Amino acid sequence: MTLEQAGKHADQSSSRPGLFDQFWWKLHTNTTLLALILIIFLCVVGAVLYRPLFQPIDESPEFPSNTASASLQFVESTQTKETYYFVWPEHGDGGDIYMITLAATPTLPVNVTNTPNYAELWPIPSPTDDRLAFFAVSTSGERSLRVMDTNGVIVDATYNTANTNLGSRYRISLELPPQWSQDGKWIAFLGQTTDDEHLTTQLFAVDVTCPEVYQLTYGTSVIVAAQWVTPSRLLYAERLDDYSVQLYEIIVSSTPTTPTPAGLLETEP
Repeated sequence: MTLEQAGKHADQSSSRPGLFDQFWWKLHTNTTLLALILIIFLCVVGAVLYRPLFQPIDESPEFPSNTASASLQFVESTQTKETYYFVWPEHGDGGDIYMITLAATPTLPVNVTNTPNYAELWPIPSPTDDRLAFFAVSTSGERSLRVMDTNGVIVDATYNTANTNLGSRYRISLELPPQWSQDGKWIAFLGQTTDDEHLTTQLFAVDVTCPEVYQLTYGTSVIVAAQWVTPSRLLYAERLDDYSVQLYEIIVSSTPTTPTPAGLLETEP
């Protein structure tokens, strides 16, 4: 090779693009490859910035904490002197129902339910015997009204929902306790719609002798309070707006009845 040929070969070698330049040229001209690299880059950046979104969801059960089960309230038995019921959150936020008797020789509190898979609240004694009504919330969030008999046997009083939508469209409201009728046959409670965008609260009653659930009110109303006035008649309040409520009374039976208006209550805006 002559000196001139060697110089030309050297000039051609120095002008040839390097590996990085070749890769960048191919990348620049190949839009598909460039788009793929950009997608990978964005995924990596997103994983770093929003790491909590990629962490596994904690599926551990959560019991209601802002309910009556979270505070210590004593309810006196209607049959046994100096006997009281209360809820104690022994299992995290979930609570069991306890009983204590204060006699000449006081006894230690006794756990009368002992159900770690349920949060129990609002223990309400029957006015006629030693039965106890209360609400129970399972680890999956299902709500039920339960009754414990004089032998300590617990029955789900809302298992047979008759022709109501309790359990599908409605769920038991935990804001107010269950309401026994004076003869111990009925228990009234409120049920809220599960659709938070169309919130209504209706009045329900359980015939404890069956047991069977009946829906007493319908429509788009919001019931805010209820009270037995006779063993078969309820007084309740329906909220109209932020400044007024309509009072009604209704006869409770296994057949539908029409509420009777009992007055309008209003306050100044």
